[in-house]
Amino acid sequence: MSAPEFRIEMVPSAGGFEVIFEHVIQSVDSEDLSTFQALGLLYHMLDKVGQFGVGATQHAERAFKSILLKEGWGERVVNSLLLAVGWQNRMYLAWSAVGREGRDAARNLNYEIYQNYWPNLDFCHAGWDAEVSDWLENHTI
Repeated sequence: MSAPEFRIEMVPSAGGFEVIFEHVIQSVDSEDLSTFQALGLLYHMLDKVGQFGVGATQHAERAFKSILLKEGWGERVVNSLLLAVGWQNRMYLAWSAVGREGRDAARNLNYEIYQNYWPNLDFCHAGWDAEVSDWLENHTI
């Protein structure tokens, strides 16, 4: 499995600029099969667009929130996901936010075939749920 590549284009528009975000992968996309993987992809978008500066960061944050709110996520959870710092904390928080069905979907994908948008596959290992539970004892969603 290879890491995804990202292309970002900032195009002037009437409202300032429009961000065109594309990802290129060698594997089969997992975004539509796993909410957890979709969150990983959204975090990549947030980070990559944010590299263009404060205005772009704000645009990416609005897009992140808008996408999740339109999909029915609660505002408190969306804000927590948005404010998570670092990939490990993001993984813990996203894992707890997707629920059992989302966790099962992520674990059941064959990552030899499907793209993993997270930095590792720790979530597939025994003990991961306990690790996340321990983390959640000191954090709230």
